[in-house]
Amino acid sequence: MIKALATFLSMAGVPAVLRHLRGPQSLTILSLHRVSAEEDYFWQPLHPDRFEALCLYVKRHYEVVNLRDLNLLAAPQRPQLVLSFDDGYQDFMEFALPVLVRHNLPANHNLVVACLNGDYTIWTQRLNAAFNQARQQQVHLQLTIGEARYDLQRYNNQWMPFYLAVFKALLQRPRLMREEVLTELETLVGRPPAPRMMTWADARSLANHNIEVGSHTYYHDVVSTIHDPAQLHQELVDSRRVLAERLQQPIDVLGLPNGQNSPHLQASIREAGYTCVLEVGDRGNALPLASATAPPCLHRINIVDELPSLAQLRLEVLAMKKNLPQSLSHK
Repeated sequence: MIKALATFLSMAGVPAVLRHLRGPQSLTILSLHRVSAEEDYFWQPLHPDRFEALCLYVKRHYEVVNLRDLNLLAAPQRPQLVLSFDDGYQDFMEFALPVLVRHNLPANHNLVVACLNGDYTIWTQRLNAAFNQARQQQVHLQLTIGEARYDLQRYNNQWMPFYLAVFKALLQRPRLMREEVLTELETLVGRPPAPRMMTWADARSLANHNIEVGSHTYYHDVVSTIHDPAQLHQELVDSRRVLAERLQQPIDVLGLPNGQNSPHLQASIREAGYTCVLEVGDRGNALPLASATAPPCLHRINIVDELPSLAQLRLEVLAMKKNLPQSLSHK
């Protein structure tokens, strides 16, 4: 029913009406991750065909830009849009990059330093893989996170609500506690091979295709949970320095892992020297960007694998929720 309604509304021109109402003085940033034909119950990658349909749509209706180019378009004729990727999965090189090159579209990609160094899997991917293993093996999971007990049976053996509850709980916990839970899970169900990640050679090649590289921190930790200055420095400052040195290019964008922000991060972000910070708020941004002494925080709209008509409608509805980006100094 929802798919049929979305198709009807798209064919009726509702997305065009929403773009007209919003006007050209807006910035929409899409948050993307994996582009692959693989099947994954808990985190379905965006199918390459649907990614190409998305690219065709935004190319037709938006001025697709990099974040560094925003000041060069002071009076845009069309609303601006950034295709923003996180994590640095190898399937970006295999499936997403050829589409971007074919349609001459720029993009932003925020990379995790430890993944580029090799033999490191970010915690969200480990959680996802372990849950897929548990579901396939029909393991009755019971997990303790802090003082709370999470039991699959209490969720009526419904895997997705159970997974989301555990994921949200781990977002609020420090790295050591997350590591303990993940180790317990992997001991119980095994640790399957992780998806391949980009190499440093891959990352260096991105500049040849107008892909703007940003930092997605050093270890993809939940930086809003970090209060140790040295650990924050590594995630925010060292990640930018290492990327800039290894890639021989400026690194001005910080993509916050899982979109998690916090007021106590502002000093470390200023120290690191980023010019903009990306979080996930499922809304658009108004232009011109607010002037501030700290880097502005820009909202992103999360893109999932769904019918193109539904993706287009959801994009335009959420982009209507634009507001002036808030500086970290105002949070």
